[in-house]
Amino acid sequence: MIPNNKILLAALFWCCSLSLFAQSGEWRIPAPDIDSLAKADARMDYQRFAAPFPLDLTTEAGVWTINNGVNGTWKLTISMPTARGLALYLDRVKLPAGATISLRNQQGSQGPFTSKDVSALGRLFTGFLPGDEVTLTYRGTIFPTDQSPFHVWRADYAYRADLFQPRSAGVALNFGNSNDCEINVNCNTGNGYDDERNGVARVIAVAAEGSFYCSGSLVNNTAEDGRPLFLTAYHCQAGLTPLYDLWRFDFGYRAPTCTDPVSEPPFTAYNGSLFHAGREESDFLLLEIVDPDFNGESHYFNGWNRSDEDVSGISVGIHHPVGDIQKVSNSTFTGLTIWGNSINWESITTPPDHHLRMIVDEGSAEEGSSGSPIFDPDGRIRGQLHGGNINCPGTNVLYYGRVFQSWTGGGTADNRLSDWLDPLGLEPQTLDGTYLNGNGLGRILRGNANWLGQPVENVRLILNWGSSIDTVFTDANGDYEVIRPENTTSVNIATFYDEGDEDFGVNITDIISLRRHLLGLDTLDARTLVAADVTNNGVESVGDIVRISQVILQLSNWIDRPNWLVYPAILDISGLPSNIFGPFNIGIANPDAGIITIDFEVSKNGDVNDNVYGN
Repeated sequence: MIPNNKILLAALFWCCSLSLFAQSGEWRIPAPDIDSLAKADARMDYQRFAAPFPLDLTTEAGVWTINNGVNGTWKLTISMPTARGLALYLDRVKLPAGATISLRNQQGSQGPFTSKDVSALGRLFTGFLPGDEVTLTYRGTIFPTDQSPFHVWRADYAYRADLFQPRSAGVALNFGNSNDCEINVNCNTGNGYDDERNGVARVIAVAAEGSFYCSGSLVNNTAEDGRPLFLTAYHCQAGLTPLYDLWRFDFGYRAPTCTDPVSEPPFTAYNGSLFHAGREESDFLLLEIVDPDFNGESHYFNGWNRSDEDVSGISVGIHHPVGDIQKVSNSTFTGLTIWGNSINWESITTPPDHHLRMIVDEGSAEEGSSGSPIFDPDGRIRGQLHGGNINCPGTNVLYYGRVFQSWTGGGTADNRLSDWLDPLGLEPQTLDGTYLNGNGLGRILRGNANWLGQPVENVRLILNWGSSIDTVFTDANGDYEVIRPENTTSVNIATFYDEGDEDFGVNITDIISLRRHLLGLDTLDARTLVAADVTNNGVESVGDIVRISQVILQLSNWIDRPNWLVYPAILDISGLPSNIFGPFNIGIANPDAGIITIDFEVSKNGDVNDNVYGN
């Protein structure tokens, strides 16, 4: 269910009291204290199957085999005794063209991964392999040790026997480990929902605190444009520190027939997502899959019904219990009823009328089923699974957060569905599912311009890609978005903003603040020092006081600077750079990433007190 309270990372990263043992190309990590992990898990309603172990490894830790003067193969073996499975996380990933990364052991392999698999934040999740030892392999251009194309920053240790069941072969995460009451989706119980099941996926939810299983579904929107919006459960990340760019979505993971297969069936995995909206009361979470490989492929986007009513007739839930292959459950007699009481989920209590209650006639549900859709007889989603009382064998009662309540949610775009599922403003009660070609965000540059956290509208950005030039303006939320040309490795950005006269927001108090700083009575921070250096010579001086005084008296303009400064948030301003007003040349480490974010800080020239809009 939902964590009782946020787990302290210090408690989870047990390595704080352990040592690493290293040989050339091999790193052995001592087994963790399972009792400590169990105590941490006892504080949670929702169950993780793997706990994190921080690492700090570059190519210097591994060994090279030189193929020729340019290319080679690099390997690093990492072992953790008693692990049921292992996964690695890389950051600062800058793979050159043609280079690959893979994870292997005697049980199977993950990958190969290329630059297209790297997230917008330059991170890569390898996925899990069963067993207590894995070998990370890089194939490509040889790099000096001080120019590593990636950094291994974390290993996840699968330790829960009930949530992670390794197999003697293959790369199964938990294949075949759900309870005996579960029914494969290709059995009679799932008849008539052949399309709907194609839109349902297993989710590996990654947080700073570890790895978790959930389920969820692609959802259609009124534009029917193939935008990969994905509905799952809010409690899949509540109380945690979600790393959405590393979440993985596995589609088509099911048995080909009603019978349990002997070997694990294949699936199609997509990596990375963005948060759009979520609300605890109806337990919904809406994400967007950002894997570029999703685009151009045909997918089934499930429809929905936001009506305020009970559902009669057969209702069907499709889900991935404990990360297993796709299962199905149904209610053939009672359907779905609006639950008029509040529900105590231990850490929270949800309000009355926010859930649909389902008494299961066939099938079951388990950890990992959370977020899975419940379909009405018309094949439309009425809600997503929050939890319930699970008995195998016995009576199963499930509660689904209602689409009806999630539609308006808390009244803003980040806590309701309507903005995302009805972009055309048609206000329909229902929308059918359909097959559409994926049309995700693709190669996007986006970001925000703000003054001390407040959005700034109408900031003009001129982006020179080398082959083309784009001009965009920030909206009322301070946001901008533009499609990046293919294979661009840098962009030159000129920034402009104009509001008010040059003395707008500048007065005698700014002069006093700068004077006190020069006399050593006060200390200005880096941001206000930038605003104070109006003569743009990299040094605060009496000359800056004179220039501010002249502007206040309307005897001069700023001369050496524009009226407003708009600079990248990542820019190091501690040294008072002379190019504070650009243009700025920004490198793009991963041209294949779906989304890259560049935010901007806005500052008024001469506003030493940083109070042009009040504090």
